[in-house]
Amino acid sequence: MHWFIQRVACFLGQNPFLFNPFSQTLIHLPLNHPDITKLILSQDPSLRPQTYPAVSIQTPLFSAKLSFSRNRDSTWHALPNQSKTYYDAVCCDATNTLFALCPGLQVESWNLNDDSPTKATIIKGSFLRSLRLVKEVFPHDLYSSQLYLALCPESREVIVAVRYVGEFVRYDGEAVYEGDTLTDYMAAPLVCPYRTMGFQVVRADVSGGGEWADVEGLGDYAMFMGGNETAVVLPAVGLRKNAIYFMDDYWERIDEDYNYGGHDYGVFCMGDSRFEQYYAFSFRLSSMLVI
Repeated sequence: MHWFIQRVACFLGQNPFLFNPFSQTLIHLPLNHPDITKLILSQDPSLRPQTYPAVSIQTPLFSAKLSFSRNRDSTWHALPNQSKTYYDAVCCDATNTLFALCPGLQVESWNLNDDSPTKATIIKGSFLRSLRLVKEVFPHDLYSSQLYLALCPESREVIVAVRYVGEFVRYDGEAVYEGDTLTDYMAAPLVCPYRTMGFQVVRADVSGGGEWADVEGLGDYAMFMGGNETAVVLPAVGLRKNAIYFMDDYWERIDEDYNYGGHDYGVFCMGDSRFEQYYAFSFRLSSMLVI
């Protein structure tokens, strides 16, 4: 995490920019693409002002594509030879390498030191039996899923977290069908906002095209996910270790209704699979995020 605040403009014709509140560094990025949903820094622009690349995830319709831009570029450049879609991406600062997660738990990489980055598939697609079992607990007609990619800070491993979101969740925590929110004795339907209901975490070694394995816990580390770059780090004083901190990034529904979108954030404690849900209905997610 580089402690730059990322501003993704919401209107065409405005540029996103990066701002470091500690050093007062302001960096303008190329003209905003209308479908940018996430920005990722490969290196700290304060330390490498001439060479750092920024990578954007663009999500038009039902497929996500990757683009990159180096300092003083006037436009975003599409990475070559991309797969059909991507769920998430993360950069390794030490090697200036981009890792991207594709369907089927396939991981691809690009060396951003090259003028024209080339793709390599470092982990071939596979599917764990445990993920199949979890899908039975969170059926697709009641839950959606989001996948996040992070780097393990102590090894050459990547970590994938699958987040299961109940589309309509009652006050007692039960996921229901949309039709169940309608009642005969109330003028308005029950308010059943979407809510994160579970996680599954797996890991694999990027150096050997390794097999995926289940992760039972994060030890002294914590995972942070949402609109910002996914990261596994030592938590600051006062934050929980062996926990997943998540924020609302359900872009398809986040603006549909004030009672439904922008409130799904909290902490998942991996030791006992317990949620600490934080609701603040005066809070609204903005387009300013920390990366």
